[in-house]
Amino acid sequence: MPAYKAPGRVLIVGGSGAGKSTLARQLSTRLQLPAVELDAWFWGPGWRRQDGFEARVAALAQDERWLAEGCYGAALRLLLPRADLVIWLDYPRGLMAWRIARRSLRRAWRREALANGNRETLRGTLFSKDSLLLWAWRSHDKRRAEMAALRAAHPHAAWQVLSGPAQTARWLGAILPA
Repeated sequence: MPAYKAPGRVLIVGGSGAGKSTLARQLSTRLQLPAVELDAWFWGPGWRRQDGFEARVAALAQDERWLAEGCYGAALRLLLPRADLVIWLDYPRGLMAWRIARRSLRRAWRREALANGNRETLRGTLFSKDSLLLWAWRSHDKRRAEMAALRAAHPHAAWQVLSGPAQTARWLGAILPA
């Protein structure tokens, strides 16, 4: 196997519950890249959008070394043209729904604080008409089509499309032995 040349600018995309944050932590450590969780830049206290999100992302895009995870349209427009590697976690809808439910139950039970002190509630995440779970379920096919179009529009970057956790683990192990 030829030596793996580590990329300097990595973008991880995928639906809610795919495991973007978990993979970002693993890759950031192994590649020694500074990592950005775009949710933390987007959401301010009280789940309000923070001012300056696009400016922060634009500044990040100009850096030579970064790893970002998230799927905000404004961020994708700025980061994709500069990315060396795009990792698309294209996981099945049912798996991501299960992960959202499990993660939200854990976070609500433990009262875990997320970015900027925000907390998930079971009602808001799982049971409201605007729930993350319902949104993720309904938008899954649309998101996949959008990612496929972005892949076609940005062929300069290497794209690694991973269709499940086992494939992701194999890929990660093949390029970056622990």
